[in-house]
Amino acid sequence: MDNALSWFSRLVTVRPWVTLLVLLLLTVALAAGAALREPPPDAAAALPDGSPITEEIAEIEERFGESGEVRVSTLLFRGEALTPDGLSQMDTLIDSIVMDPAVGGILAPTDPVFSPTLMIGAMLQVDSFDSVS
Repeated sequence: MDNALSWFSRLVTVRPWVTLLVLLLLTVALAAGAALREPPPDAAAALPDGSPITEEIAEIEERFGESGEVRVSTLLFRGEALTPDGLSQMDTLIDSIVMDPAVGGILAPTDPVFSPTLMIGAMLQVDSFDSVS
């Protein structure tokens, strides 16, 4: 074993181009085989037909299609948004968006909306910005 390791270390140090060539050929051979690899199955293919999870996955794909991932929306406010009037308007607008049945039905069940009004309201310990001056 010692002779094999000393021979290998001598080969690597005396002729490094041989080592690099072997590594290059090995990389090319493995990369050529990567195209022949079968893609991993998705989760729905591994589940039995008619299972509740399969039905839910089908319903999600039916409702959302290819856009079933998370979408982030940003609302931009002009002017003095951090004044009490601006915060009150922002809070009213966000509440009306969340309460809309077309929007509220597709929001995440826990904490779907984050806004500066939530953070500032928590710091001031108020539910409404009407009393803030």
